[in-house]
Amino acid sequence: MRKLTSHFYLRKDGTFGKRPIVHLADDGTITDLWESGSDFKEEPGLEYYPGILVPGFVASVSSDSINSVKGKCLVNGVLRIQPNNPNLESDVFFEAWKNIQKHAKLVRGEDSLGSVLHKNTYEAANLIKAERWGRIEVESNPGILVIQNLDLRSFTFTPGTRFKILQR
Repeated sequence: MRKLTSHFYLRKDGTFGKRPIVHLADDGTITDLWESGSDFKEEPGLEYYPGILVPGFVASVSSDSINSVKGKCLVNGVLRIQPNNPNLESDVFFEAWKNIQKHAKLVRGEDSLGSVLHKNTYEAANLIKAERWGRIEVESNPGILVIQNLDLRSFTFTPGTRFKILQR
């Protein structure tokens, strides 16, 4: 079992919760989650990642190309792939990280970043009826990313902003 924390996490409504504590089973299922807010306390085994915890991005590719593009999907941050779903085959979903970066340069702020992340996680998972993907909540298994090196006061990207895969 792993325990993760960060400055913020993406809630399923597209807003950000403060100081989450996320417990993961060995298979990646979230077994417990709470926001510690200003009452944050260190605890044994807690892994701290500065930034924002988000669920893995969701996209779709054709089943005949899934093996050849899987690496590309992972490079672009897409951890969950639903074969042959026309609702998620566009580049908007397939190249999620690239589009999130582009959006973050054009429109700034917490609400804007939350909405574009929400679209590529929760909303995309709902399109394919994948209730355990796209959300950081108990009993989901979304894959966890952390977005790091961004300005957490204004929720804007910096030249060094990147994501890191914490759990697939």
